[in-house]
Amino acid sequence: MQRILLTRALPGLLFAGMFLACAAMAAQEQTAAAPGLEGKQTGPATNNGPRIEFPEPFFDFGRVESGQVVNHVFEFTNAGNQLLEIQDVWTSCGCTAATNWTRKVEPAKSGKIPIIFDSAGRAGPVTKTVSVACNDPAQPKLVLQFTATIWKPIDAIPTIAAFNFGPDFQTNESRIIQLVSNLEEPVSISKPVCTNSAFRAELKTLKQGKEFELQVTVVPPVAAGSTVAPITLKTSSSNMPVVTVTAYAVVQPSLTINPPRLRLPKVPLTNPAQFKIRVQNQSTNSLVLSDASISEKDAEVRLREVQPGRLFELNVSFPTGFQIHPGQEIEVRVKSNHPQFPYVRIPVLEPFVSAGEDTTAASGLFHAQDAPAAAGRVLQ
Repeated sequence: MQRILLTRALPGLLFAGMFLACAAMAAQEQTAAAPGLEGKQTGPATNNGPRIEFPEPFFDFGRVESGQVVNHVFEFTNAGNQLLEIQDVWTSCGCTAATNWTRKVEPAKSGKIPIIFDSAGRAGPVTKTVSVACNDPAQPKLVLQFTATIWKPIDAIPTIAAFNFGPDFQTNESRIIQLVSNLEEPVSISKPVCTNSAFRAELKTLKQGKEFELQVTVVPPVAAGSTVAPITLKTSSSNMPVVTVTAYAVVQPSLTINPPRLRLPKVPLTNPAQFKIRVQNQSTNSLVLSDASISEKDAEVRLREVQPGRLFELNVSFPTGFQIHPGQEIEVRVKSNHPQFPYVRIPVLEPFVSAGEDTTAASGLFHAQDAPAAAGRVLQ
């Protein structure tokens, strides 16, 4: 009988042990995640040396109206017996700044870390952190935390209607943006206005005076690259007389050239200069390039197919002593079977002459990753 009772009780004892172990682990994780504890050593506290203490390492701003700038002061005390030095303070976001904090605090004295939070462009609940580095050997780094709930009289969720198309196919897709009034009194919203013909916007009322639905539709064809347009809606609320959302469409180009232009270093060249150009086909059709040439007899260009029909490489070489004369136009040119781009052209430009401006070494290879920010344009 005792053996039977023990057998029946054993699973319950095992479950209770596992439950207690999990509870202990969860408690440890909660303690580790608490603000102000990063870098803190375990063991009994000691007052030897500087010792920083924040009575309130967490602060809640509560409801903050969007666009409002709010501030708070985190106060701390030196509970040690030596000079406390705040070495650095930094924030987790550009919307938050720490200003003119106390750098040095004598024992038993207090200091302050003022912060400013700009709520512009934020919505809903937000959590930000402020990190503090100091000479407290037990807590060389602490993390302060604050929260806020960003409130708008009228919310637009989401604030952007985004569309993304490949180079070969576009459709009249639509995106839905919910407009929700947080005001006690009912609000009316007028017909949306968009001055860009690439987008069409229509408004529908879901709940009179409270909830609305904005349907944004892209109207093909949209030019390659990025197209951005604001959509504005007037309201009856003096707190928010205009609601603005953004329509954004990206159409990938059929061909990308990286870099889209070559700029020579200081001329005449004291050493041979080499450049590498990559032509990437992003269309579904296979690309054929041929007859690569350059409009300068002393320079050379070689064409190599890296990935059949998809990726090509042009290697352009300039000899020692090469230079571009005033008014001279030089370009790298290659034939293409693409219906829109029968020729791919890459201009060769004179060097910058102003001191401190961008130049390329007179020798060595110019790689694609060294291209300027304008890379990706297709030159016909």
